[in-house]
Amino acid sequence: MDEGRLLESVHDALKKAFRHEFLNRIDDTIIFHPLTQEQIIRVVDLMVEDVQGRLSERGITFVLTQAASRWLIEEGFEPVFGGRPLRRVIQRHLESQFSKGILTEDFRLGDHVIVDLGESGLALANSPEAKTA
Repeated sequence: MDEGRLLESVHDALKKAFRHEFLNRIDDTIIFHPLTQEQIIRVVDLMVEDVQGRLSERGITFVLTQAASRWLIEEGFEPVFGGRPLRRVIQRHLESQFSKGILTEDFRLGDHVIVDLGESGLALANSPEAKTA
């Protein structure tokens, strides 16, 4: 279905479901299309870059393996909700592990961490190669 007919169909459905007074208050109707695999990968990359930026302020760097990245995508993407659950998965499985590691001093200034896929999710480990500043 082309964009024009889809929008018309949405407007017809809105007219059946809501009163005219309410519909007059709506400025615009936006139709969201399902995210592609490429877009989901980019969303994960952007979220991981955000975490990397915040950790770099503490002098900690990390790299995410392809297996770990694929796992985040599989765990965090739900076709019905799009990429929204990705944020929670990254917080729960990546950011939380880093937070615990910083509090227990497993990760310190100058550390370079490898984030890989472990037996029960993401596994974080210090790289034998220290970060070069």
